Amino acid sequence: KYANFTLRKVEDDFIITRGLFEKRQFTIPLKRIQAIRISENIVRQPLGMATVYVESAGGSSSNEESSKVLFLPIIKRHNITQLLEPYLEDYEWNSKLSPAPPQALVRYLIRGALVSLPVIVVMVYLFQIWGLLSLGLLAVTSLWAYLQFKAAGWSLEQNMVTLRYRLIIKNTVYMRKNNVQSLSVKQSLFQKKKRLATVEAVVKSGQGGSGGKVLDLHEKDIAIIYNWYSRENSTVKME
Repeated sequence: KYANFTLRKVEDDFIITRGLFEKRQFTIPLKRIQAIRISENIVRQPLGMATVYVESAGGSSSNEESSKVLFLPIIKRHNITQLLEPYLEDYEWNSKLSPAPPQALVRYLIRGALVSLPVIVVMVYLFQIWGLLSLGLLAVTSLWAYLQFKAAGWSLEQNMVTLRYRLIIKNTVYMRKNNVQSLSVKQSLFQKKKRLATVEAVVKSGQGGSGGKVLDLHEKDIAIIYNWYSRENSTVKME
């Protein structure tokens, strides 16, 4: 599928060509690029490898491939900046991300436990002593929750916001301010007690939206992001 993959910049367009038996070509106008997404799955991340996607304003809801375009199928993580910086000069690739605060770790662990505990209860009920082996699932979900906590981060430049988060795959999303269509801040009662909140930024992608969402950042960090975007924009939601 990705044999003979080439990426070229021709004037104001990126042109992607790929395929062995069926050759395909995509053209991405620079002006339609809304965000850059770097994805690291559980296999590639330990090897220092990543995949780069472009969120494009073109395409349609029925053709996701034309809105979320595979830009670089596999590349060394530390080579991404060197390769893309000369061609995407509006992006800040070396921003240092601020992590989620320490008090957020408990909430990440609780969410992980809520996934595994119902399964453990059912297994113990059905298989009694043997069901206790399912406690290993709690260790797995706790580790995964910790990795999610470690991945969470954000950074701001004058014209760009970067959000990093993990569901299964670790994603780092670079979004220029003028491409962010909306920014929302949510805070539950439980988050409020620990002075935490969740932020989500959305850019246009195809006929819908895409972007990044980071859980349980500190209130003061959320306020910085909120004020950065709300000074010149009205599409900000506080919940």
